[in-house]
Amino acid sequence: EIGRAGLDYKDAIAKGGEVEFRVEHLHGRKLGVEEQFCYGRLVIGKSGAHFEADDKLHVFKFTRKEIVEVDSDSAMKLVESGFHVKLARGGAKAEPIHFRSARSKNRLDEDKLIVEFLR
Repeated sequence: EIGRAGLDYKDAIAKGGEVEFRVEHLHGRKLGVEEQFCYGRLVIGKSGAHFEADDKLHVFKFTRKEIVEVDSDSAMKLVESGFHVKLARGGAKAEPIHFRSARSKNRLDEDKLIVEFLR
């Protein structure tokens, strides 16, 4: 259930607009490892998405055609929140890029919403 705001966002993307989410980019996410992360913005549009860290040290841009996998990290039972994007570049050994909503409330709901928009 994506709610009214989610429907508005979906409509904006379909019409060629973009939606922006405040997220944490998780560095080297692994079970049992203390996570390091940076804050930034993930912007999703009809043709793809891009992330830019606040400090500009991490920047990712990818098209929808490059995305081979988008899923919740909680579905993988690694952690309770977050999601990942795996890209075709780098081949089968490509490491996924991990993110999670920077919201303190309703984090899981926003993670799910972002995953849906990236699919």
